[in-house]
Amino acid sequence: MAAKTGKSARAKTRARALGEANPLGRPRTKLEDLDPKWKEIVMKEAQEGGGPTAYMVKLGIGHTAYDTLLEDYEDFRNTIEACILLQKYWWENQGKRMVTGGDGNATVYVLNMTNRFNWRSGRNEVVGDKNAPLQHEVKNQNLTKSELIAELEARGLPTSIFGE
Repeated sequence: MAAKTGKSARAKTRARALGEANPLGRPRTKLEDLDPKWKEIVMKEAQEGGGPTAYMVKLGIGHTAYDTLLEDYEDFRNTIEACILLQKYWWENQGKRMVTGGDGNATVYVLNMTNRFNWRSGRNEVVGDKNAPLQHEVKNQNLTKSELIAELEARGLPTSIFGE
């Protein structure tokens, strides 16, 4: 059976192309729809290594609402970016604990870091003009606790999750 492409599908496509709200669908999720403490909720989850799935569960929203909030609200985007730093901090500490004799499965850890933070093996690939000089930029993402707190404060985000 062929897919139905009536007026509603065309109206939805046109609205999306024009950046308008879908006249036939449910209203877009707004920050005001969330728990007033949404920042603290997602940051607490991130501090414990949680990611977007945990945020959605704790906020009671689905993928579409999460994507809408990321698209529509700079404050939400900035908070999620800070949460990525918190997550990475937690996961890197788990790796340090394992390296120093703590419990854990190194293979599971590496797979988790690869999928979560795009870790790659030692294979490096150079693309572009092979005769051009190689340009390399290193971005330090391994923050100390004080650097992480300073980054959160610079973004106007709460640091109370560290209990200080």
